[in-house]
Order: sequence, then structure tokens, then C-alpha cells
Amino acid sequence: MDSSHYRLMVKTNGRIVFLCPDDIHWIEAQGDYVQIHGRERKLLVRKTLGSLEKELPSDRFVRIHRSTLVAIDSIKEILPHAYGDSTVILLDGVRLAMTRSRRKEVFRSLQKIASL
Repeated sequence: MDSSHYRLMVKTNGRIVFLCPDDIHWIEAQGDYVQIHGRERKLLVRKTLGSLEKELPSDRFVRIHRSTLVAIDSIKEILPHAYGDSTVILLDGVRLAMTRSRRKEVFRSLQKIASL
């Protein structure tokens, strides 16, 4: 999927909003909702993280925790901790937990980007 022409359609606060994947930094699950953290705003959307993940380009977003999806381009660094867990630091300084069960998938996605 070419994300340069793709826009995600979400319904929030009775409005339909179109988001460019490039404008999304990370997404967190909040029950039956997701909080989308973007460049200019946050949106609360009634949708599951799994369904939203299927709508986004898989080469641009990676699940770092069962409740967190991150734009690969937003990742600045990863700090490993004991027992395989890590902290993902985004370009804007936000720190997010990454579980060891997601580690292989995250590193595989980052290596694909690094080799381009």
C-alpha cells in the first residue's frame, strides 16, 4: 500500500476525519477506543487497535506492546532493560514500553527501513 496517497478515515466526536499515515506518531489502546497521537493533535476513536492496525501500512507501523502501535519513522532509539523488555523513545521524547514478545518483530521492521 502506497501511504503517500493513502488516508485513514476515522470517526471521532461525530465527525469523519481523514489522516495521512505520515502524520501519526503512535497509537494506544484504551478499551474499545484508541488514542491516535499525531503531529498536531490527539484523536480518540471508537475502534480496536487490531482493526486499526489492519488499515495502516504494515511497512510503516509496528506493534511494540499489546496496547501500542508506533510509526517506525517516529522511533529515535530503543533502551533495553532486564528480561528482554525495552523502552522505545520517539523523536518527540515520548517513552513507550516494548515487551520482549514484540522485540523480534520490531527489530525486523527497523532493519528493513535501515537497509533502504
